[in-house]
Amino acid sequence: HVGRAAAALFVAQPTLSQQLRDLEREIGTPLFVRHARGVTLSTAGEVFLPHAAAILEAVDMACDAARSHGTGAA
Repeated sequence: HVGRAAAALFVAQPTLSQQLRDLEREIGTPLFVRHARGVTLSTAGEVFLPHAAAILEAVDMACDAARSHGTGAA
């Protein structure tokens, strides 16, 4: 449910829906299959998800490393 995801992210549902459409437009393929009662990942979305998760994990690690360096903990 996009509405529940938006609530968990503290953003408005239309904002999240637009961001998802923008991402799909940038990638050039649908990442979600839209249904009357929600969305599911498309095949492309299933392929995309682990790569996106790895990127987000790498960003978190980079932020942690920078913070540690900035505080002298490294």
